[in-house]
Amino acid sequence: MGSTSVIIKQEMDFHDSYEVIEDMVNVSQIEQKANRLTETFKMLNYDKLKQPEKDKLRMALTELRKTIDLILNNL
Repeated sequence: MGSTSVIIKQEMDFHDSYEVIEDMVNVSQIEQKANRLTETFKMLNYDKLKQPEKDKLRMALTELRKTIDLILNNL
C-alpha cells in the first residue's frame, strides 16, 4: 500500500468516525429533548387550556406523531 492510499484510508476512517460520533451526539440530544418534552406533557394542565391552545397543541402533536411514526418505521 503506497503512502497516498494510507492517507486516503486515514481520512476515510476519520470521516467515518466523525459521522458515527456525530450520530451518537444527535441521538443523545434527541433523547434529552424527548425526556424534557415528556416531563412537560406530564406537568401541563390540559383541563385549563382554552380551545385555541388545545387546537394548536393537537396540531403540533399530530405533526410530531407523524414524524415519530416515520422514524420508528425505519428503525
